[in-house]
Amino acid sequence: MSACLLALALLQVGVGTPVDEGVLVVRVDTLEVARESFRLTHGRLSRGDAGWTLATTIRYDRARPVIVLAPILEVNSDTMPATLQYDVADPRQPSRILGELGRGRFTVRLVARATERATTRCSGCTSSRAGGRRLSLPR
Repeated sequence: MSACLLALALLQVGVGTPVDEGVLVVRVDTLEVARESFRLTHGRLSRGDAGWTLATTIRYDRARPVIVLAPILEVNSDTMPATLQYDVADPRQPSRILGELGRGRFTVRLVARATERATTRCSGCTSSRAGGRRLSLPR
């Protein structure tokens, strides 16, 4: 039911218009320890297909160093994930995780300072290990 309501809301909103946006704050007593801002928009995806994009920025201030996460998820109009980009801003080891749906597979790449890894998963396989292939490239 909620998927139908989301689809209806997306159809009624103009292209590029935010469907929803906001800020979530996490506090311990009165001390703010984390903050997440998000924005859900409807429109053209990076591939040119119709769909929606969920972009968030999460900042953890509780411990040092401060860590910032910035995931962006693109979903086709048929609710299939199209792409995922997940940036991790950590001064010790910044990294980026990229995911992309291909024909019958989902490929995930991890890019960090000294390494780049790729894993491909078969979308029709029943086992989590079936169809997986890893590739590690020195940078």
